Amino acid sequence: IKFSDLESIINDIKIKNHINSCNTSIQIIDELFYTRVIISFTNANGQIKRFQTAFRTISNYLKDVWNEIIESEDGSITLNIK
Repeated sequence: IKFSDLESIINDIKIKNHINSCNTSIQIIDELFYTRVIISFTNANGQIKRFQTAFRTISNYLKDVWNEIIESEDGSITLNIK
């Protein structure tokens, strides 16, 4: 998938699971043979629902996101999304 496709994937998960969140974050973890994505939805009460998925590859990262993944010790980055 393309990095820009993650937003529509997150929206699909919200709709299918009837999630009303005030904060959403994703953690992208570069594993050896795949990329793991953990999506965390936080509601107004502070409760968190997490969903995890994996992709063979994610292409077309933004340059600063890719650099952060490469430079991190564990090959991951966490992004907060509106």
